Amino acid sequence: MNILLPLLLLGTVFLIVQFVKKPYFTKSSTRSMRLLAGYVALLLLGTALFYLLPNKKYQTVDSIPVADESLETLFEDLLEKREVNQKHVRSRSSYSIEEKELQLALSSPDYYISIIVERDSRLKNRVETTIYASYLTVNDFDLSKEVPSPTVKLQNGTLTIMPPPMLEIELKMIKKEFVYSQFTNESWLEDDGFGSTHSGPILYLKVPQDLEIKAQGGVYYEEVK
Repeated sequence: MNILLPLLLLGTVFLIVQFVKKPYFTKSSTRSMRLLAGYVALLLLGTALFYLLPNKKYQTVDSIPVADESLETLFEDLLEKREVNQKHVRSRSSYSIEEKELQLALSSPDYYISIIVERDSRLKNRVETTIYASYLTVNDFDLSKEVPSPTVKLQNGTLTIMPPPMLEIELKMIKKEFVYSQFTNESWLEDDGFGSTHSGPILYLKVPQDLEIKAQGGVYYEEVK
């Protein structure tokens, strides 16, 4: 850490104290000047001490704009077979299937996931699955990596989708001290509010051209256009 700025601030505090000690002012203004100089000295001293505090206990969080076009249009892009950013892929799997019919099922009736099906004439007795991540932003902080993804398994012609464990996030927000906020447009007492954006995961299926698909209760899917 650069030690020059704290030393400069401490030196300024010393000069202010020396300046106040000299009899440049009348008695009526001496007390006011001392109060003002003392306040300014405390501000500078607090700033210097702030830079000297250890910061190892703080964890930095990367922030991204809430409006991420690649996330907002991910479902439509997949449905239209447009190229998508592969950073959103969480897992890929491939399963062999001998049945002529594929059942889609959920292990939990309360879980919802978007499902897109693409028929591929090049696939023979094989089903390919790709899970695209859900995303979560809270007050412009991207927490998508913290959200677990569902898992799937294919057995006896039934593709079962199993929801991930429940995620609980505790977010604490702090504001700058009054020492700093009094010189900015930030209101120290004003509530900043709370905003979040969330989108569920997407299961993309590639299946043989002639494979019949049936969805069990609570499961819905769309086929690529």
